[in-house]
Amino acid sequence: MAGAALSRDERKQQTRAAIIDAAARLFAKHGIEATSLDRIAGTLGLTKGAVYSTFASKEELIDAVGQSRTLLISPDPLFRADLTLRQGLGELATDFLAMRPKMTREILFLELELFLYGERHAPWGRRELRIAREGRREAAVQLEAAATQRGEALPLPAEDFFVALEALLMGIAREQFRDPGSISDASIEQLIVGLAS
Repeated sequence: MAGAALSRDERKQQTRAAIIDAAARLFAKHGIEATSLDRIAGTLGLTKGAVYSTFASKEELIDAVGQSRTLLISPDPLFRADLTLRQGLGELATDFLAMRPKMTREILFLELELFLYGERHAPWGRRELRIAREGRREAAVQLEAAATQRGEALPLPAEDFFVALEALLMGIAREQFRDPGSISDASIEQLIVGLAS
């Protein structure tokens, strides 16, 4: 029995996903700037026009790749009133350690490529920084509210806390990828939980 024919929207979604996957691989391998839309299209047997019919610009494709390959660790345990900040960080550390197998070469290379692209293309970089700051501000408001509800003082201003947490997690992820086992799970947990001090 033959499978059901895909609808036009399903075909469009498959094409979109294939373009994002091809772009992610090529961006990670060759760099964003060195990867043309022609090259992406060619790996899929498409024309550049087919890529443009899915994405209005290369930057729109870059955004889609970034969104599809970002590994997010939910800060929700930090916002729970029934957990101290230290306990919330302990849960976050557990989630981080469980996510390590998903931190592939492609993910880490893309993270670096997106950073470099933002530095080289100021308008795009400023927009991405603005989005990141807005996200941190929203998280900071939630963290401050939770700390107040728990009767806890935060060790840093809430936005600074999230900057430090993001930097710590990304630094550990890069080092673990580069030199697996260079730092023990217990030490990673201790570093993350230590942000509560």
